[in-house]
Amino acid sequence: MTLKALARDFAGSLEAMGIKTYPTETYFFLGKVPRLSADQFARALEAKSIHIRPLHQVRLENKFLRFATSTPENNRLVLDAIREILGAY
Repeated sequence: MTLKALARDFAGSLEAMGIKTYPTETYFFLGKVPRLSADQFARALEAKSIHIRPLHQVRLENKFLRFATSTPENNRLVLDAIREILGAY
């Protein structure tokens, strides 16, 4: 599977959990999280040893993060952690 296909699959899985994603031509993409601020979401993932970058752009509300595609195994670990976090809110 190509990196582009992995990114598409990863973004689709995030969308299924309610995280709005935006099209990209790269392995990383923008995501908008529900119910939490980007900072809260990043801290919750950090507590699970998963590093993600919240975006602090003037024109974006504190809901956007930069997701990066990894291996299928790592993507699955991230998705499992996100399911757990979103389930708690």
